[in-house]
Amino acid sequence: MRRFERGLKGGESAEFLDWMRQHPEELFINLVSPRAGRLHRADCPHMKFRAPETVDFVSHPKMTDGSRAALETWARERGVALRPCPDCRV
Repeated sequence: MRRFERGLKGGESAEFLDWMRQHPEELFINLVSPRAGRLHRADCPHMKFRAPETVDFVSHPKMTDGSRAALETWARERGVALRPCPDCRV
């Protein structure tokens, strides 16, 4: 499991974009608030942009994992309500 979020070094958005490109079938949680998240696949249509290098992919923290069960457990243990993305149908 890996967390992507804004940090002091400034390259976190590019790191998440690289992760998405390298793991298109893995899942991530987009944490829209401390208690709400949306479950996506890395190749979700919501993540496709004409100029992705200009997008701040970590404006909301992301939790990644290859296992849906691991992400669901992580969310449940922290009281994060998950909703699946209707577009990538996870």
